[in-house]
Amino acid sequence: VLHFSDMSHLPILSSEQYLITYLLSIIANIIIGGITGIYTLVALKPLHAIIMVIISVSLTLISGLIPSKSAANMDPVNALRTE
Repeated sequence: VLHFSDMSHLPILSSEQYLITYLLSIIANIIIGGITGIYTLVALKPLHAIIMVIISVSLTLISGLIPSKSAANMDPVNALRTE
């Protein structure tokens, strides 16, 4: 049985990739568990998934606020003229 207590060697994933991985690990555990009787072969801690979602939402909000601040300060006529 593989245990990944030290996850420092794993690449950083986006929240979407992390959630997909989490869902796939549940499916893999069901399939592998049905065949072998081992239901904890693929493990992903829910806390890590929650942290990744919080980071993703925060970065999305920040990256959306920066362009909207600059757009709010522009004159609409000049902004449409340059587009």
